Amino acid sequence: MEERTTTLHGLRVNYTIEGSGPSLLVLHGWGKGSDPYVKIQKDIASQGCYVVVPDLPGFGKSSPPATVWGVEEYVDFVLRFADTIGLRKFFLLGHSFGGQVALKLAVEHPDRLQGLILCAAAV
Repeated sequence: MEERTTTLHGLRVNYTIEGSGPSLLVLHGWGKGSDPYVKIQKDIASQGCYVVVPDLPGFGKSSPPATVWGVEEYVDFVLRFADTIGLRKFFLLGHSFGGQVALKLAVEHPDRLQGLILCAAAV
């Protein structure tokens, strides 16, 4: 697993990548970061997927936004993040709050997704 950083919205964003194959972007739940998803990331990557798990702004090792963000701001962030790391069309997995963001992204931008996976989504 490789840890990387990028800058979006003026924020430092931490993320991890693992594997190769179809792209799966994983969105964590509220109060979490990418750390609890290490085993899942490794397991899915071992099955032939390129798995990306960012720390959403304000969580894990990513900088917090200057103002309070709602779901819409996180959707915008995910789209810009995906563009920045070269994900044009991808599978999206959202857990808890990440599921709420994932569902809104899927409804508003279905052309970006190959599939949607929701786990205990807060919707």
